[in-house]
Amino acid sequence: MSISCLEHDAPAGAPGAPGEELAEEEELRQLAAIRASARRRAGAPDAFAGRVSMALLEVEAGCRNATQLARLCAPDLWDRIGERLRRPGTVAPTALLRVLTQEPVPGIANTVSVVRRGLRVQPVAMRLDARSGRWIVTELRY
Repeated sequence: MSISCLEHDAPAGAPGAPGEELAEEEELRQLAAIRASARRRAGAPDAFAGRVSMALLEVEAGCRNATQLARLCAPDLWDRIGERLRRPGTVAPTALLRVLTQEPVPGIANTVSVVRRGLRVQPVAMRLDARSGRWIVTELRY
């Protein structure tokens, strides 16, 4: 009994066709090269994540203007978090305790900052993407 892979039997131009797969692979290689180049110029992701975490919580507490964060976030992320940042009465952060960073591939970093807010400790998790020589926040959980 022989087993054939349907992806290789697909007609040219159909989803899963060999030519389409090669084009996608080439696009991914180019994107990886762009990120690696931007990563070399972007600096340390942990330092960036710590600054953004503190600034985010300062904006939420009303101690900083929200527009200062807009340029550090991907546009679609900014659209989603804009309303959450307008929560008056929250306590401003008092200390950045630790930043943990994992960079699965050059130019993509997953970070968790641990921040003290008054008597409480709070994590701020984000995914960073190196673009144009600087880090951009693409995902955020806090």
